[in-house]
Parts: sequence; structure tokens; C-alpha cells
Amino acid sequence: MGWPITLILKSSCLKTHTRLPGKLQKKSPVSIGAAIKLLNYSKHESFYNGVKEEAKLFGDVFLSEDGQEGIKAFLEKRSPDFKGR
Repeated sequence: MGWPITLILKSSCLKTHTRLPGKLQKKSPVSIGAAIKLLNYSKHESFYNGVKEEAKLFGDVFLSEDGQEGIKAFLEKRSPDFKGR
């Protein structure tokens, strides 16, 4: 790979790296925790077990206060105010 392409890739990576924490900060801590749990779960379990665990965690997030706040905020066309519960 030539140096111009490498430079562009590093520059793009740096922009993404500096923007990602801000984007994650706006998300529900409950859903971020579930995503991290699934990523770790998928390292050691089969696809079938992963799908079952995803369905369970989706239900947990959906029924959480943050899940309900997300739906309500969407319907009211406003930014959600997640509490991490």
C-alpha cells in the first residue's frame, strides 16, 4: 500500500476514533451494556445460542426504562434522556 493511501486511512481512522466516544455517550447505557455482553458472549458460544441470547437481551432492553424512553422520545420527535435504568 502506498503512503498516500496509508495517510488517508490513518486520517480517517483518527476522525472516527475522536467522534466515536461522543456518539456512544448519547446512547443508552443499558443498550451499550447489552451489546458488549453479546460481543463477549459470541466469542465462546454457538450462533444458535447467540441468537437466543440476543432475543433475551433485546427484551430486557426493550422493557427497561431507557427502552421506553427511547420509544417515547422517537414518537415525540425529541432527543431521548437516558438514565441507565
